[in-house]
Amino acid sequence: MGFQFITNLRDQTVSSFERRGYTPPAWLLSSHRISKARLELARSFRESGALIFADNGTKKLIEDTANRFSASQEPLRDWIRQMRYDLPGAKRIPSPSEVPELLREQVSAAAHQVCDDVDRVLDAIGYESVLVEQLEMTPTHLVAREDYAVACLISLGLEREISGWPVSYFDRRNQKTLDFWRQIAADPRCDQIKVFATLSAVDYSTARSAARLGYSDMGVNRKRIENLRATLVGQGLAAPEMYELRSYLDDRLEEAEAKAGQAPVTVRESAQL
Repeated sequence: MGFQFITNLRDQTVSSFERRGYTPPAWLLSSHRISKARLELARSFRESGALIFADNGTKKLIEDTANRFSASQEPLRDWIRQMRYDLPGAKRIPSPSEVPELLREQVSAAAHQVCDDVDRVLDAIGYESVLVEQLEMTPTHLVAREDYAVACLISLGLEREISGWPVSYFDRRNQKTLDFWRQIAADPRCDQIKVFATLSAVDYSTARSAARLGYSDMGVNRKRIENLRATLVGQGLAAPEMYELRSYLDDRLEEAEAKAGQAPVTVRESAQL
């Protein structure tokens, strides 16, 4: 299954497609953009056979969090920018040894503050209010509420290559998202709705770990990768030895990150091995 583009249900997109005589097969409406007119449009499109994706409104929460921390963390971002600028040659991605210890400590502390703020907001919003708004859209598909802390860290420039956070920190954030997903998927009101979870990653190692956290994919992802590898090798576009080496390196990186105090290995560093 390939990627599919889902059109945002907004006044301008609806009128634009109507002028062109195009009817999208699916629409996405976020809970933070709900209005009476848009809900009526969503129901109308649903009745005509279109798929309706109910998003969880996280974009607004990410923007609000970034705005709360942006000014206070500006000096820290200036320090990070200067450190990158001072790296030798055209290099802009530091190795762990090139990040000053004090900078790493301050970025890690700032990242923890952001995550604590996200936890506070998520607790205050609760489970029911977001789901009720989404169900008002009479959706066929629903994006469950998510832990959006990682998106905030990226927005604020608190990158893992600077903070030194291990993969396990990101796993804990994604586990919260999976807990939200399980709660909503088990809700009787969602029996006829396909419910999705949105996991976060910032580099190769965290993406690989997030994929493994995915709830019981019954080997589907592994089968897809193996089919892709077989196709590339069969067409002479890749050597089988390359994949054997890649798997070996993946395992060694994972073992290294499991050690206490081990600096994380980013996707950029692993690509250089």
